[in-house]
Amino acid sequence: MGPDSQNEDVILAANLHSGPRKYASLVYVNSKGEEVWRDSYIEEDSYRGEGNARITTLLDGEHFMLSWVMDTLNTEVIDRDSPKFIKYNLSGDIVNSYKIPAPFLAPVDVFSITKAMNGDIIATGRARVSQSPGHGVIFRFSPDGELRWMKLYYDGGHGVHHDPTQFDLNMNFYDAVELPDGSILAGGRRVDTVGLGFANINAWLVRLDADGNCLDPDACGQLEVTEVVITSSSDPMVEVEQMSLFPNPTRDRVYIRQLPDEPGELWLFDSDGRLLKTRTEVRTEESFDLSEFPSGLYFVEYRSGDGRKIIQGKVLKGK
Repeated sequence: MGPDSQNEDVILAANLHSGPRKYASLVYVNSKGEEVWRDSYIEEDSYRGEGNARITTLLDGEHFMLSWVMDTLNTEVIDRDSPKFIKYNLSGDIVNSYKIPAPFLAPVDVFSITKAMNGDIIATGRARVSQSPGHGVIFRFSPDGELRWMKLYYDGGHGVHHDPTQFDLNMNFYDAVELPDGSILAGGRRVDTVGLGFANINAWLVRLDADGNCLDPDACGQLEVTEVVITSSSDPMVEVEQMSLFPNPTRDRVYIRQLPDEPGELWLFDSDGRLLKTRTEVRTEESFDLSEFPSGLYFVEYRSGDGRKIIQGKVLKGK
């Protein structure tokens, strides 16, 4: 849940299931408690997402962001277990999206995203690297999706019997905040094995500079910081257009015209984000028969084969 600090409106986000798919359901509620709009985001082949449909507070009173985890079954390394960030306007339309490749083929879980004073986005979470159940991970990127840095963190002084070669540490960052001096305070938890079958679960607080390095090396002990040299895969050229649907409202069939003459897919969703119909061979003129469905709000989305063009529309089915 993310509030808009300017007008006290609220965005609600939750993970829901529809058959094998998991998707994020988004609801925009105004300060009077009235629902303004409801929409959904579905990663077509997404297989993970537990706890990852998380949003930050509304950016500048005009935008909000959703983080998502890409398909674990994708055979391309750049997509497997990679966090994806989607920027919306307050009407629920996608402005742009970009993903951060997972480091060292390690699954990455995003637990929080927050806005820095200069407009950057700071994301925190966990990366399951090598034999370790989890390293803390923090990455910072510009409002346009340019990755500034991504770093992994673990405390080498708290492994098995304090042996830093034994990566049994389950570390993660649940949140981070930028302090007035520009430094970053990251907090989470750390599971430290102290003996056979015994472990301590401890709070974990680390203060970093603006570049993600330990602010005071003397106070950091054996904190190990690993910089991951990768770049974000931005989709700044994704075109999001509004779809013209008619008649609207309709009692039975809705028509879509002037669709691109290129490979793509057309989807029909209900207001809860359930996928109702799919067209994999899309003509420039299409239609959906809604007569079999109850009255309510429905969503139609076209996505080009290369993912760079998205056309969205909403239609109201009357009685």
